[in-house]
Amino acid sequence: MKKLILFFVSVLLVVSFMLPTMASAETGADKTDQEESENMFAEINSINDIKNSIDNDQILSFFDGQEVELDFNYVLPVFMPSNSNTASKYLDALEFSKSYVVPVSTAGGKSLGMVKLQKYDASWVVGVFYENYDLQGLINLR
Repeated sequence: MKKLILFFVSVLLVVSFMLPTMASAETGADKTDQEESENMFAEINSINDIKNSIDNDQILSFFDGQEVELDFNYVLPVFMPSNSNTASKYLDALEFSKSYVVPVSTAGGKSLGMVKLQKYDASWVVGVFYENYDLQGLINLR
């Protein structure tokens, strides 16, 4: 009889330790892919700032006069590793680089890649071009 009671108590203990673990795993899984992808994009205020102060002449010059379009629906902030040795989480080890990457396409809609926009004086300008990188295609595959 003692063995039977001991068995039930041990099963009860194992189950009681498993429930909080299962609950925390479920709350992380409750986020949809849509919510996760929305959280990685730039805030609307940052996007509006870019739209209002972008140097269109510099972009035209950067692409040798070719008309291009930036897709402001996919603006990603760029984070770089920080020099912090006290970070306890991976996210704490990153800092915002004050730049954004934005998909760029031809006026006809053909994807060219991504541009890295950086603030220069009071305007946003193209600093780097990542040719043939199709962010929209990668996101839509999910």
